[in-house]
Amino acid sequence: TLAAAGPRILARLPAESWQPGAALLGHAHIDLVWLWPELVTRRKGQHTFASMLRLMERWPEFVFSTSQPALYRMIEADSPAQLRAVQKRIAEGRWEATGAFEVEPDNNLPSGEALVRSLLLGQERFRQLRGSPSTVCWIPDVFGYSAALPQILRLAGVERFYTTKMSWSAVTRFPYTSFVWRGHDGSEVLTHLTTSPAGYNGCASVGEIHETLLGHRQADVHDEMINPVGFGDGGGGVTEEMLGRARRLASLAGVPKATWSTAEAFFDRLERVRAKLPVYQGELYLEFHRATYTTQSDFKAAYRALERALQMHEAVRVATRGAPLPDEHWQRLCFAQFHDALPGSSIGLVYQQLGGELRERAAAVTAAAHAELATSSGNPGFLAFNPLPLARRAVVE
Repeated sequence: TLAAAGPRILARLPAESWQPGAALLGHAHIDLVWLWPELVTRRKGQHTFASMLRLMERWPEFVFSTSQPALYRMIEADSPAQLRAVQKRIAEGRWEATGAFEVEPDNNLPSGEALVRSLLLGQERFRQLRGSPSTVCWIPDVFGYSAALPQILRLAGVERFYTTKMSWSAVTRFPYTSFVWRGHDGSEVLTHLTTSPAGYNGCASVGEIHETLLGHRQADVHDEMINPVGFGDGGGGVTEEMLGRARRLASLAGVPKATWSTAEAFFDRLERVRAKLPVYQGELYLEFHRATYTTQSDFKAAYRALERALQMHEAVRVATRGAPLPDEHWQRLCFAQFHDALPGSSIGLVYQQLGGELRERAAAVTAAAHAELATSSGNPGFLAFNPLPLARRAVVE
């Protein structure tokens, strides 16, 4: 039968020695909010994780990667047994928890302090999940990347950066796919940009892998590209059909050699040729999604109010020699940094629910800061307090 003859045919037609490599990265891009509220995301996460765990039982070569500690926190709260199963696969090296940030954040609107908080929270969670912090910043779907990001990442110990989004630009084709991204202060991160026509929702087809490698502009230096494989946003991730195709494409004449990989293993291989890669300095500006930054101004104001309130409360704690603030408020602020929340591209229900929560938290944090400051001063009169790390002159009414 054709099924029985398949392995023999493949053995007779192996891939040529010069064929480039397609690093298949099992993935399921899950937007924490977008066309659905946060409650629905919790179900999407459980469904996707359950499907990937089951496939690992049937396909020993399969490796899966997913980011966002906020999503792992949801799984832990709603299905602790499922998280234990995931951690077992992490220990085996078949499930990669990576990404560095608490969520895949917008990085144009949050303050530097708030982005640092997202890294601190995210990396601590990765230490708990895998025993070490993430070395890769995984934010494929963000609407442009600040020139300050390399500096912030390097200060957090993150030396690699991955995206697909720059390939979406409406007019200008970004000049590189593998390169060293340099910030304005000179900080550098090793960077890879996938040009797959499927973006981060690939299906491991011959045409898709072929097109991805054709778009690789540094193939002469490193003839391998990341190919994210799997349906995202509740579609279930990788399927058996994709796994079957990948197995056949591991070594087939006329086709790039496909192998399952993790993001960190790919960057380890890319690191060997780092000295030969081009350097790009400055902002990674995306010519797409630009109007989102002028929408949902009430939500943006609510986000900024909580950001400022938390910074003020911490300044009070420092001035009064108090204990650090608990992580709860910072976690929720960092959740709101998600790239379909803060920029303004989610549905109205998201902004009703999350915006209301941010305003309530901002009011509560501000009130607590005022109360702690008043209590600590021992002065029944008026007290002026500057929460900034800079001296200032101001009119007090």
